[in-house]
Amino acid sequence: MSELVDLTLKRIKDKRLRHIVIGSENPDEKTITGKIIYCMNNIMIMSFFGFFSLWKRFRNVTDIDGSTANIRRINETFSDIYNGTPLSLEVISFLLTEIQLDAGKNIASPYREYVRNKITYSKFQRITEIIRVWKINYKHAEQNIETLTSLYVGLLESLPILRKMSINDSDGGMRLTIVFNDDDEYTDDISLFVKLIEHDFECDYYYLYKAAEMDNSMYLEYTDFSGSNSCSGDGSGPFTSPVSEFRAAIGYDGRRKRSKNAVTNLNMLNFKYIRRLAMAVSDVLGNGTKRMLKEAYANNAKYKDIFSEESDSLNWDNVMVLLMLEEGPSDIIEVVLKNDVNAFDNILLNVAIRFELDHNKLTQKYRQILSNEERYEKTQHRGFDVNKTVRSWRRNAEISLMSQFLVSAVTDTDIDNVTTNAFYAESLSMKKKKIESSRKDGNETEVIRLLNKTLERIFRMLIVFYKGIIAYAQKKEEMLKDVIDVRSRQSDEFLSVLQNNCEKAFFDSVEESMEEKDRVTGKTLANSSLGVLVKMFEDLCRGVDDKRGEHFVCHGNSGKLLHSVLGRNAICDISQMRRIMALKQGEINDTRNYPKDLLSFFNKYLKHDDPSVDIWDVIIEKYYSRCIELLKFFAFNKDYEKEGGLCHQSIYDPIFPYVVRYSEKSENRDKCSVCQYVINTDGEFDKTMGVKLLTEFDYKINELYYCIPNAECSTKNWWVAPFLISCRKFDRIFLKLSLDEDESEL
Repeated sequence: MSELVDLTLKRIKDKRLRHIVIGSENPDEKTITGKIIYCMNNIMIMSFFGFFSLWKRFRNVTDIDGSTANIRRINETFSDIYNGTPLSLEVISFLLTEIQLDAGKNIASPYREYVRNKITYSKFQRITEIIRVWKINYKHAEQNIETLTSLYVGLLESLPILRKMSINDSDGGMRLTIVFNDDDEYTDDISLFVKLIEHDFECDYYYLYKAAEMDNSMYLEYTDFSGSNSCSGDGSGPFTSPVSEFRAAIGYDGRRKRSKNAVTNLNMLNFKYIRRLAMAVSDVLGNGTKRMLKEAYANNAKYKDIFSEESDSLNWDNVMVLLMLEEGPSDIIEVVLKNDVNAFDNILLNVAIRFELDHNKLTQKYRQILSNEERYEKTQHRGFDVNKTVRSWRRNAEISLMSQFLVSAVTDTDIDNVTTNAFYAESLSMKKKKIESSRKDGNETEVIRLLNKTLERIFRMLIVFYKGIIAYAQKKEEMLKDVIDVRSRQSDEFLSVLQNNCEKAFFDSVEESMEEKDRVTGKTLANSSLGVLVKMFEDLCRGVDDKRGEHFVCHGNSGKLLHSVLGRNAICDISQMRRIMALKQGEINDTRNYPKDLLSFFNKYLKHDDPSVDIWDVIIEKYYSRCIELLKFFAFNKDYEKEGGLCHQSIYDPIFPYVVRYSEKSENRDKCSVCQYVINTDGEFDKTMGVKLLTEFDYKINELYYCIPNAECSTKNWWVAPFLISCRKFDRIFLKLSLDEDESEL
């Protein structure tokens, strides 16, 4: 006897049940392998009726309201069968998955001894898809016998209920008996659901597919197990049933109430991956997270109906489906994880089961990506103390990573591409907040050191960033000169080549600039002090904005190139920057003991450690405010005196780039694409801080970009043709060279 036959006989002990599902009471290997898809189809159908009978027995003793989300789905789905929902294989697969999930995590599950809860056995949905294709055209179904045999064996192993089931149809009816561990038995009359029917002079087993109530009778539609033939009621005969008898047979007790705002058939809503992912998240929602979600979205007019009921009575499967369809899965998952970051492991486990993925491989892959990301983030903070504020930003970045990893795992997106995205990039407002929080927590010397290092990092970045922009613009101008035809310029192929070449020119320039040495000190940017960096930045600004005379400005080639990308001819007003860095006249009464500007201050109290004055009072009252003013200037440029704080509400030409995340893309009927970007504010991406963007170039969804809007064609809500460059790519070059960090492993 072959192992396959031996396993079949052990797992399906009852001869009559074997006859129904395999076609033979004593099958040989050829019988099983010859119609193995047919056998799996029948096993799933008969397993359903076994669990259906168990449900009818257990439902009166199961605490539905206090049970798991899986038990609730099981009860709701069983209640809907033949009450509007037909018995499709997709519904059966859904039920078996929910039963398996509940058995795996709920020690009180009434189904625990009837299903294997190991993830490796979770192949119901894959088998369902193979059967679906087989029913349409068997030639297109899976043909690899090794694959099919493995699935067949896994199916038998996953359903211990088969060993406990027996069928008796000797008296013309059909009775299903299930034996419990204590030798107790439960017998259910399933004559209404499975019966021998003669059709076209052939007798075969049929099962009840759906029912409809008309004229106080139930019209019944049966289909054979292969789905090839069907028989339905015509008002008389064996395919109708009195309503009362039918409801008694299906366990209907009239208690089933559906929310008026529910998706009417969640099991059939299979829009891409949304339904299964929504349930994977819904499974782990605690009461606190549910309250938080309701507070976050209930006041929004478009969700008013969804949240009209009390939290305890809400169908959270439906809520999560609708929120994900409206807001996007990534955003909703991030909201959930921010309230309960420990939910990630449970969601990942649910995703592995519902999407039939290898949980161990997923976990290992995530840990690898997280480890790489942590090394990348540490590089960004090399030389800086990591305080509580920074740790919270890192946590936000990790939550974004978790969210994208989960979505990537269930879509066609390659999980490896997750590593190409940046999940943490420090905006100017974040740098300001880091300084403010450090000032509250740190001592005088540490605050001064942080100010110095932060300004060094900012000036160093601005130098290489703007040199890169000029190189970018130069390459763009060169390529556009060679293409005269307007239609050729607008072709996707040309735009793709143009973007790639311009970005390459930018990054090549950044690398070269980092290695350039100062003519006076002979030091590279990475090793230059703040004073040298300020001078180098001023020299760069003069090279772009070449002033001639007192009453007019003549911009050289660099100014024109900068204007072609940013809509302005100058990087910034150097004289304005100098005024900010210097103390105002009369600001300090006794100027003999106080430095005249920021650079002198850092030289005196950081390099020479002169303790002749009360440093703490000085930095708070005078020099600290100069640093904050300088950050404000970098944020608002010409408009900085009008603004009360670091925000983006009325300015479109910052000196220091924004950090933005590409979050949405839409296309109208004329194929004009509009992209939605969200601006980073204090370490978080708030959708209320979003802006619509028009650009001919193509960028990656969910990626972070350093962005400077085009000053000539930007409004509060619309940025046209802004400059965008990947945070990840820029930081890998800038941080590696400036901090002497080896990122080869990344």
